[in-house]
Amino acid sequence: MTVVYRVENHAGLGPYTAEVWGLSVGDAPNRPMPENDGFEYEQYDHERAAFASLDQLTDWFDTPAQLEALRQDRFYVYAVTVPEMWLRIGRSQVLIDHDEDNPDPRELVPWAKVKKVQREKISQSN
Repeated sequence: MTVVYRVENHAGLGPYTAEVWGLSVGDAPNRPMPENDGFEYEQYDHERAAFASLDQLTDWFDTPAQLEALRQDRFYVYAVTVPEMWLRIGRSQVLIDHDEDNPDPRELVPWAKVKKVQREKISQSN
């Protein structure tokens, strides 16, 4: 089993499309479309985007303002435990083989913990 980190709202939707949150996947080098991140192009309807670590998550949402906007817009970060065989690993994200009838075990990650990872990364780069 592997723990990955998923950002989603109460409806289980991630902020990865302009229709959900206004952030466009592919609009910055750190937010590539799956087919530009090492995945073979295919239909992603049964998969959900996530991150291999909180560090990878804060690379994707790379400014403190983005994290705060997510929090204010009622998105949450969950630590999701999944079998490794359900994962496809890209360069900046992972895809989880998602089964609506079999919800993944998850634990809410406090925003303070996510923001701390980002602050540490920013201070190390200065």
